[in-house]
Amino acid sequence: MIAGCGSQLQYAQFALPMGGSIMRPVALKFGTVLAMGEAMEADMALLARVLPGVEAAILTGGDDDLSEEEAENG
Repeated sequence: MIAGCGSQLQYAQFALPMGGSIMRPVALKFGTVLAMGEAMEADMALLARVLPGVEAAILTGGDDDLSEEEAENG
């Protein structure tokens, strides 16, 4: 169930200082992931508790050098 979460990301476009832009993931689509969990008959209470941590891990890519504040604020 958790392994499939990485494909459920919300992206946003950011302007680059020297021109152009880049698309970056900014959030996990919680509603979609919860619907997937329900369809897969997952423990929904557990899923809801772990999703914020899963989102942070996916968005930071497991970068241990980021502080908690940086991880929360992208």
